[in-house]
Amino acid sequence: MTATLALANIYNIAKTPSKSLQLVDELKRSNEATSQATNLASIVYVEVGAHLLKGDTAAAEAAINSALQVAGSRTNVLRSTMEAFFDARSFTNAVRWSNRLLEIEPENANALIKKSYAAVQAAMFTEAIDASTQLIASMTNSPSIADTAHFNRAIAYLQVGELDKAQADYEQARQSFTNSFQIFYGLGEIAYRKETPMPLFAITKPISPLSKRMPTSRLSSFSG
Repeated sequence: MTATLALANIYNIAKTPSKSLQLVDELKRSNEATSQATNLASIVYVEVGAHLLKGDTAAAEAAINSALQVAGSRTNVLRSTMEAFFDARSFTNAVRWSNRLLEIEPENANALIKKSYAAVQAAMFTEAIDASTQLIASMTNSPSIADTAHFNRAIAYLQVGELDKAQADYEQARQSFTNSFQIFYGLGEIAYRKETPMPLFAITKPISPLSKRMPTSRLSSFSG
């Protein structure tokens, strides 16, 4: 199964989702492939991704619902669903499915960080603020993760006009990501809106190509 699933994923990467779906159909006919929750979740990730590549959201949703009906553990399927929509940059749907996962695992850090990022991208700023705030509260021993949440929340606050709160979050995020041009830009935008001088460090401090930049917020290696 592993080799077949890997090949199906490669077809998705190569933008040939029809070939991927052919292999998925073969796998789904195998009892061994769908008998374990982890196997089913892996199939869902590839299948949903293939349908999204074809622009068929309805088929993706049908595949998810079918898997949820037979899954012994809904958590794995929901996690794969969230990841598939996130990786396809279907951010509104990524937020929706992260909420479904968080109903079961309310402290799932990976779901919270993905929700905070996806919600910003989808202009769902209240959701972004709520997810980021919850993550910040739970990541006291992981400052870089907390500061990523501060960064996402700063963008959301900026977009809703909460300039003082946005500035405080940008300043906190700068503790981990000292030379991030996104943070410089955000603080510059706040200074412009407040009609105050540009932060001196944003003008005078060069951005080193070797300095720490903002992460993608995906935390692909982080499991919550």
